[in-house]
Order: sequence, then C-alpha cells, then structure tokens
Amino acid sequence: MKRFALALAIMISAISLILAAAPFTPAVLCAFIMLPVAGIVGYCGAIQAALVLTLINSLSLIISPGINIGKTDTLLFVVSIMVIPFTGIILGLRKII
Repeated sequence: MKRFALALAIMISAISLILAAAPFTPAVLCAFIMLPVAGIVGYCGAIQAALVLTLINSLSLIISPGINIGKTDTLLFVVSIMVIPFTGIILGLRKII
C-alpha cells in the first residue's frame, strides 16, 4: 500500500508538471499542495521518493508562466514553501541514521 501511495503521489506530481507548462492554475495549486506531502513522505523515511517529489514540484513551480519569479515577493514565497519538504527530508534522514 505504501508503494502504491508513493507511486500515485509521483504520478500526480508528474501530471502537474506537464500541465503547469501551460498557464493552468490548478496544476500550480497541486504543486504547492504536493510540496508538504513531499516533506511528510521524507519524514516517514522514503527519502528518495521525497527528493523526486520535491524535484518535480519545484520544477513545475519554476516553469509555470502563471508565477512571476522576477518579483521579489513571489520568489521569497516560493523559497519559504521549499523549507517544508527539505525539513521533512532532513528529519527523515535523522530517523534513519
């Protein structure tokens, strides 16, 4: 069941990545929602899956034309959201080691 949930999360993120290339706002919202999911997955111990989820979702946020990263406020918001998955990954690493 755990493998199925991880595969489903990665598939949802990949679809979000494809749809975020067009200005499709729900795909960007899905990417924002999947970032904390990546942190939870990392905290549970699936470090590789969490890193893949973080990579896919950060790429979908960067390539989306709906997000103007040229503005400082938007860039700081995206960077502050990225703290959540990386914190989960680091805490998950501490639990494994």
